[in-house]
Amino acid sequence: MERLQSLLWLLANIAMTGSRDRAQTLDLLCQACAGIHRLEPTLPVLTADRLEASLQVPVEEWLPDTIRGELTGALLVSSVVPSRICREMHLEYEAREQMDRTQALILRIRDFCKVLPDGQTLYRTFRRFLIQSPTTQRRPARLIFQPLDVSLDDMYRAPKRHELLGTYLYLCPCCGWAMNVTQPEVACTSQWCEQAGSLFDRQHDQVVRRSNGAVLAGVAAEDILVLQDTFWKFTLLPGLLELQLAEGLQNLGFTPVLWPDFDESDVRIELDGEYLDLDAKVWRYPDVLASHLSALPRSKLRWIVIPDYQATSLPFLREKTGLQIHTYSSCLKELKKRA
Repeated sequence: MERLQSLLWLLANIAMTGSRDRAQTLDLLCQACAGIHRLEPTLPVLTADRLEASLQVPVEEWLPDTIRGELTGALLVSSVVPSRICREMHLEYEAREQMDRTQALILRIRDFCKVLPDGQTLYRTFRRFLIQSPTTQRRPARLIFQPLDVSLDDMYRAPKRHELLGTYLYLCPCCGWAMNVTQPEVACTSQWCEQAGSLFDRQHDQVVRRSNGAVLAGVAAEDILVLQDTFWKFTLLPGLLELQLAEGLQNLGFTPVLWPDFDESDVRIELDGEYLDLDAKVWRYPDVLASHLSALPRSKLRWIVIPDYQATSLPFLREKTGLQIHTYSSCLKELKKRA
């Protein structure tokens, strides 16, 4: 699996950085061609030029199932524009480095809150703010960040070029983050939001929802700050599932606690006289998630919860990790029996 993941990360990296350094890109393309041949030696050997052109073609049309796993779609929209699928894939395959950077700042805030009289409440307010504020403006956000001794620029950034259509941003109706703009479509980078219908087409001067034809209004990008990619991916998106999980548990009669003991887990409930911790994971690629989960400490009193649309990945994830893993619905169904 490690060799497969290295190859897929390499392909995503080529798509994300290919236009910046031509010599380096050719070297990476040659490495990827060699990697594909090692994994599938019966296939015709790809040239660097052929592989580069293939990045604009859905991978299911040229990459064997044994290599691509559940990866679908093209990695490039044009010769220089990465697809939204590629952007999320790149974040996940660089998860360790990205999460280390994200966690370092969150841990600093957590440790700062621990010494305050009502620090747990302040910490929860901060976590909820990140989930509910995928975009913000500098002045009001300072009210949250100043007491935490962090800069707003540590967590937010200016809009990127691929998020702009003229002078407007188009915010995802599901997560609220700035959507990815390409020539044919405007869509959220996340599979979570894709599953909720955040796919739009550009029709003349309008952005139209693919599922029902509803027109989405843009938001003037001036003065808007966007949550940094790593906080969106590893804090906001799982946070949506955390809030959903807490609400579902409350409806079953439990008293869920979000981010207990300064983030010992995502959600905690009392079950049969003991505490059960629930951690929400919102990843696109099950094989990468399995590698991430395998590094976590084992505990029979900790369940991993994934979105319902990934139900078919449960057997694979359970086999690879040996952890208690449920979808949102199967988690609530199991706990309902014990409520």
